[in-house]
Amino acid sequence: MDKIILLDLENLISSKKLIVFGGNKSGLRCINFIRKMGLSLCMCVDNNHEMSGKTIIDNITISTFYSLKEEITGHESEYIIIIASSHYDEIALQIEKEFNGNCIYCYSNVIEDMYANYSFPGLPEAYVINPINAIEQWAQNLLAEVKFWIQDVAQDSGRYHDSYIDDRSSNKIFDCKHLDDRVCDNSIIMDVGCGLCSQYGNLTATGKIKLVAVDPLAHQYNEINKIALDKKKLNDKIVQFGLFEYLDAFYPNNYADIILIDNALDHCFDPVKSIVSCLQVLKVDGIISMMHTIREAVNQNYKDLHQWNLDSNDKSELLIWNNDGYINVTKKLKDYAEITVTKEERFVSKSLRNITGCIYISIKKLKDIDYKETDDSKYLGHTLSNIMQVFSKTKFCEDYIHMMNFKNTVF
Repeated sequence: MDKIILLDLENLISSKKLIVFGGNKSGLRCINFIRKMGLSLCMCVDNNHEMSGKTIIDNITISTFYSLKEEITGHESEYIIIIASSHYDEIALQIEKEFNGNCIYCYSNVIEDMYANYSFPGLPEAYVINPINAIEQWAQNLLAEVKFWIQDVAQDSGRYHDSYIDDRSSNKIFDCKHLDDRVCDNSIIMDVGCGLCSQYGNLTATGKIKLVAVDPLAHQYNEINKIALDKKKLNDKIVQFGLFEYLDAFYPNNYADIILIDNALDHCFDPVKSIVSCLQVLKVDGIISMMHTIREAVNQNYKDLHQWNLDSNDKSELLIWNNDGYINVTKKLKDYAEITVTKEERFVSKSLRNITGCIYISIKKLKDIDYKETDDSKYLGHTLSNIMQVFSKTKFCEDYIHMMNFKNTVF
C-alpha cells in the first residue's frame, strides 16, 4: 500500500487548498488551527443538510457534499480534504467512490500535529503550574472521565463494551511484550490510572503476579463495575484508590517491580510530581512503562482532563508541555532515572485512515530519590478541598446519579 509519511503530508498540506469535512466542534478546531498557521482554507463541508448554509466561524459557511463535488471535480490534485468527524470510515469511502481514488484526504489529527509543531518552538523552557488553579480544574473535570467510562465502556451500547466484558474483566496471562523478561511469579506490578479495571492479566505461565490496579476514581469505578459485571468477574476487579501525585503516600517506598501508565499521565494536574512519586514507590532497577497518544492535550484541544502533552525532541529526550511552556524530564531526572523514549511512526494513504501515533516511555530507576517536588501537605490540602467542593455541588450529584443509572439510560 502506497504510504505518505507524515512529514511529506505536512509539506503537501502546506502547498494545497484545504477542505475541512465536518461542521462540528472538531471541524471548528481544525479550521482554527489552519487559520493560525496561515494555510489555505477553501471550504467546510458536512453531510448533514440541516447544517448547510450555517456559519461555522466568521465568513466560513458549511457547504454540502454536492458543492464539494462542484468545487474540485477535475482539479482534485489541487486539494486535500481534512476529515474532522468520528464518521471517518464512511466519509473516506464516500470520497473514494466519488473521486475514483484521485483525491488525497487525511484525518484531522494531522492538522493538530502540524499546529503543535508550529506552536512549540516559541514556548519557553519553563514548567508553569499554579497549584490551586490546576487542582481546581482537575477536580471539576473528574465527572467527564466517569462519563467516558460509563458511556463508552460499561454501557451495553458502548463502543468498547465488548472488550471490557470479554477481555478487560477476565483473568488472563500478563502480556506486555517489552517487559516479559522482567516478569516472574509474585512480581508486584501496578497499573496506575487504570480506569474501570486493568487491561492486564494477573497470570503467568507458572503462577500469578500481584497486579495492583490504582485510579483516583477507584470508588466510582468499583460501583460501576458492581452494576456492569457479574459477581464472578467482579471478584478480581477491585480498583484501589490512589492519586498519581501522592502515590508514595498510599504505598511504601521500593514496593513495585513495574509501574504501568497508559494514557493517564496527561490527566494529572502535575505530571512531573507524579513521575517522581511513582519513582519513590518503584524498586531500584524497576521500570515505569508508559504508553500515550502523542500530544494528547493538543489532540483533545485541552478539554476535560487532557492538559499535558507528552513528546520528545530530536535527542529522544522526554518533554512534557502545554501552552505555557515545557520541561525536559530526561534532564531533570538524569541523576535518578534512565529514560528511553520511542515514537510510533504515523502514516496515511489515500485509502487508509491516519493512525494516531503513540509515544512509548521507559523509565528505569537508578537510585532512590532524596527530594520532594513540592510541599506535599499544601498540595494535598488544596486537592482535598477542591474535590470536596466539587462533590458538594447539587448539579454534580444529580449528574452522577443520572450516570449511575446507565443500565436504564441511553447517553
